[in-house]
Amino acid sequence: MSEFTRCGFRAVMCYNFERSLSPKDYFAEMRDVSGDSCPSEATIKRQYTNFRKRNFDLNDDSRSGRLATAVTEETDTP
Repeated sequence: MSEFTRCGFRAVMCYNFERSLSPKDYFAEMRDVSGDSCPSEATIKRQYTNFRKRNFDLNDDSRSGRLATAVTEETDTP
């Protein structure tokens, strides 16, 4: 089975939120399906909080600060 992306997990979370599945029950289902690659129960609870606030954006928020990696196309010289 292919692994979900973050956006994919959030889409499934949104679906389960809309069908009134609790974060605990959603986590149990996803852990059975995805194993260690599923989000933590705390992450699911945080996302459910966003859904309760009517924030259904499934994409990552942009962040300021240092880049995750220091090597980019501009800095990678042969």
